[in-house]
Amino acid sequence: LDREYFKRLHVMFWGASILVLKENSEIQKLVMDIAKSGVEFSSCVVCSDEYEATDTLESIGVTCNHTGELMTEALRSDEWATLTI
Repeated sequence: LDREYFKRLHVMFWGASILVLKENSEIQKLVMDIAKSGVEFSSCVVCSDEYEATDTLESIGVTCNHTGELMTEALRSDEWATLTI
């Protein structure tokens, strides 16, 4: 966002990536640093609960909620671009 390539950037964690984030303090620090630039982070709360990671993720600024609606909107909309890794 600092280089203004995008006006808004939202990173969503699903599935096993949540476990990696929960257990890796280096990645946690990266997420917190990147969030300072305005990048938004969220996680599927069903997945984060399954990995017992909700408290950890929320403590580093990742919003844990039901992400299916946002993802469906992004996939259907011409105003969103999605990249899945």
